[in-house]
Amino acid sequence: MDKQPSHRYQIWTSEPPVKTLPKAPPRASLPAARKPAAAPVRPVKSSDDFDMSSLIYGYGLPIALDAVCTLPDGFSTKCQTTKISSDSVNVVYAPTPPGMPAQRREAMPQGAAINLKLEELGALRGVLKTQDQEGFEVAVDGAYQTVLGAKLSHLAAKRGIRPSAAPVPSIPIETRIEPASKDCWFLDHTGTLRKGLIVNLSQIDMLLRASIIPPAGARITFRGPQRHTADVTSIFKIGFMVKFCDQLPVQEFTTAIKFSDV
Repeated sequence: MDKQPSHRYQIWTSEPPVKTLPKAPPRASLPAARKPAAAPVRPVKSSDDFDMSSLIYGYGLPIALDAVCTLPDGFSTKCQTTKISSDSVNVVYAPTPPGMPAQRREAMPQGAAINLKLEELGALRGVLKTQDQEGFEVAVDGAYQTVLGAKLSHLAAKRGIRPSAAPVPSIPIETRIEPASKDCWFLDHTGTLRKGLIVNLSQIDMLLRASIIPPAGARITFRGPQRHTADVTSIFKIGFMVKFCDQLPVQEFTTAIKFSDV
């Protein structure tokens, strides 16, 4: 029987097996070394730093890419992106070349299905979120969000672009921590109290494991000493990612943070 490949997202695996090491020969006891004071915030280091960092690009890169938009009636029009995130794409209509007839810019109903083909990022699907005379915004379908986030991370690294979210001066916005208390409780979009397990978090978002996954776009409320609301930005088979509605305060963003009343 062929050996099944291990899952590439190591953040979802259980704790690694303990390796048995050979016993060291007896040695004279030494005075205990002083334990260094723990820093209040420590970045998470893992083999999945790229997979995690790709999700940071859920907050919009101001980047111009040529695109072709296929409207609900099958009509295609050229446009250009102004901002791209893993869950939405903003585009403006391409200018009409001199001597050519103006492109059709008909009003579309909110929620209308739209296909986009982006230069360097490929094809994706979504629905119309907002529209004006200059262009429109497409909410990306959940099935495309994780792949789009990874592609954005590659593209941003190649072009030397940073996430558009401004960092807090004392703590870089990309800093991720693992809280001492990983259990969390939240009210989902139906008002039902659910339990989750925190993988890690930053001041702007959090990655969790859970047995019941709320849908993408749902707003949830975390319990704890301070209540925090957040929107679900990405969903996985056994977990999901949220973006906090309000950035976590610097003084609260430590390993002692709790998202549970227990």
